[in-house]
Amino acid sequence: MGFWDPDTHSDVVRAMGEYDRAGQGRILSEHGFGRAWTYVLLHDSKSYDSKAVLGVAYKFATGRPLGAHDFNGGLQGAAAVLRSLGFEVRNLRDLRSDR
Repeated sequence: MGFWDPDTHSDVVRAMGEYDRAGQGRILSEHGFGRAWTYVLLHDSKSYDSKAVLGVAYKFATGRPLGAHDFNGGLQGAAAVLRSLGFEVRNLRDLRSDR
């Protein structure tokens, strides 16, 4: 994974906890991310903006912030990293059709 090597499963879990405590709007605005357009992270029956969670996890792991323009959030970007760490990432379109 190279660039993402510092990220661990526990950093992502910690980032989701921060997301839950602070709320989506605050996390997105404080860390410079937008809402997920295509892929969301699913965990414990909740959905998260996958790119934002990974960016916050990276900051927890390294102490260095990443902005939305520093990496891709799509299938080959944040979604791939999160899946490699054992998380479920789904396409929003698929989630809507499941309902």
